[in-house]
Amino acid sequence: METRTVMQREREEQSSKMSQSMQLSSQIQKKTFTSSDEDASYSDLYPIIPADLMSVKELLDMDHLPRHRTWEFLKETLAANKGYRRDEWTMFGNEAEKVELDVIRNQRVLRKRVDTMALRKQAQNKASAHLRYLERLSQRAPDFAVPLRAHTVWEGMTVTLSCIVQGCPPPKVTWFKDGWPLRMSDQPWNYSLQQKFGVNSLEIRRCSPDDAGKYKVVAKSPLGEAMTFGTLVVNSYQGAVAGSESSKTPMKYENAAQFGSTFPPTWVREGESFTLQCTFTSALLPSLQDATWFRDGIQLHPSNTVDIKTADDNASITFKAAHKELEGVYTIQLRTCDEIQEHSAFVYIVDASAAVLGGPASPLAVKVSDVNKDYVFLTWQPPSADGASSVEGYYVERCVVGEGEWVRCNVNIQKMCYYPVSGLKEGTLYQFRVRAVNQAGAGRPSKATEPVLTADPLQHTRTTVVKVDRGRTITVTKDELEGEKEENDQFLVVFCECTQWLKVVRRL
Repeated sequence: METRTVMQREREEQSSKMSQSMQLSSQIQKKTFTSSDEDASYSDLYPIIPADLMSVKELLDMDHLPRHRTWEFLKETLAANKGYRRDEWTMFGNEAEKVELDVIRNQRVLRKRVDTMALRKQAQNKASAHLRYLERLSQRAPDFAVPLRAHTVWEGMTVTLSCIVQGCPPPKVTWFKDGWPLRMSDQPWNYSLQQKFGVNSLEIRRCSPDDAGKYKVVAKSPLGEAMTFGTLVVNSYQGAVAGSESSKTPMKYENAAQFGSTFPPTWVREGESFTLQCTFTSALLPSLQDATWFRDGIQLHPSNTVDIKTADDNASITFKAAHKELEGVYTIQLRTCDEIQEHSAFVYIVDASAAVLGGPASPLAVKVSDVNKDYVFLTWQPPSADGASSVEGYYVERCVVGEGEWVRCNVNIQKMCYYPVSGLKEGTLYQFRVRAVNQAGAGRPSKATEPVLTADPLQHTRTTVVKVDRGRTITVTKDELEGEKEENDQFLVVFCECTQWLKVVRRL
C-alpha cells in the first residue's frame, strides 16, 4: 500500500515538472519600453521556434508575427537577391548556349578536316599503288643500248669512252680497267666520269701508255646484270703501240743512268718562282742520254722565264714567276740508248692574295691575234676566282719591250673577253696583259703575252720586185704607184749601190 502511494506521488511530481517546463518554453516575460522616444518597440511575447523547422522566408511570410522595419529590410533584400540570381542564371544560360554552339561548330570543322585528311591519304595511297603498278609494268633488266667501242689515240691526246645503259630501276654503273675497279681519286686531274640521262662517259685527258688497256662497264640492278667491253690503244710518238707486248729483251748498259730522287706533286702560289729537280743514279752518258721536260705533253724550251739545266747527275727546270697557265702535269723524260724512262707529277698553282681586299684573280690565257701595223686583237678567259663580287669588266694594258712602263689601253672597262687594241706604232715590239675589275677594284694582272711585232701582214702582196742588170733589183710598192697615178706625175728611179735596192719616188 505504501509502495503504491510513493509511486503515485512520483508520477504527480513528474507531470507537474513537465507542465511547468511547457509553460516556460511557450511564454517568456519581456521588458517593454513605454517611452515614445524609443525607435523600436517589442512585443511582450515572442515565439521560440527551432531553427531546423522554418526558414527565414517562411518566418517573413507569416502574417500573425509582429512587423518591424528590420523584417521588411530582410524581405526586400531577399527579393533583390532573387532578381540578381535570376539575372545571373540568364547570363549563364546565354554563355552556355554560346559555348555549346562553338563546340558544335568546332566539331563540324574537325570532322571536315579529318574527312579531308582521310580522303587525301586515300588518294595518295591510291596514286602510289598506281605508280608501283606502272613501275612493275615498266621494270626491265639492265641493257646497253650503245656499248663501248675500241679507241686508238696518240699519246697526249684526250679520249672519251661512252656507252648508253637502260633499265628500270636505274642500274648502278661501275667502271673497270684490266679487271680492276677504276678509282677516280687516284688521278683526279686525268680522269673525269659523268653520268647524264643514261649516258655514261669516261674522259681521259693527256693519254699516256699507262692508260692503255681493256676497259669494262658493269651495270647492276635487282633484276639482273649487264656488261660491255672496249679496248684503248695509245700510240707513242716513238712509234711503239702502248700496251703491246714484246718478246725482245732490251740490252742494258752497265753504266746507264736511272732515276734516283724525283720531284713530288707541288703547290706553288701565283707570282712566286718554283723549281722542279730530280737526280740520277749516275752521270748521263754523253750523246747517249738526254733529259727532256714536258708540260701536258708539250716540250718545254729555255726562255726569258724558263731556265733548264742538266748537269752530270741531276736535271732541273726553274720558272721565274708562276701563273695559272703553268698548271698541269710536268714530265721529265730520260732517253737512253735502249729505253725511255719517265717521271710525272702535277703542279698546282694557288691563287695569290688579291691586289685589293675582295678583288678578283688574274685573267687566264691572254692571246694576241690579227696582228697589223697599228692594231692587234686580244682574247682571254675569265679569272678562276671573282673575289667578293662578280667581275664587272677588264682593263687592257700594253708595254713597249725595253721600256718597262705599262699603259692602260681602255678608259672604260671592257665587259667581254676580247678587245681590239689600236693606235700602235708600226714596227714596234709590244707586250699585253689584262686585269679583271669588280666592285672592290682592279685585280692582279695576267701573264704578259710574248713580244709581238706590229707589221702589215699583207706587205708582200703590195710590193713588187723588179730585176735589172748586174743583179740589181727594184722594189716598187703598190701604194706609191697608185698615188702617182692619181697625180699623173713622172717617176724618178734612184739606185742605192750599198743595198742594191731601187726606190721609186715622186718628182716634184
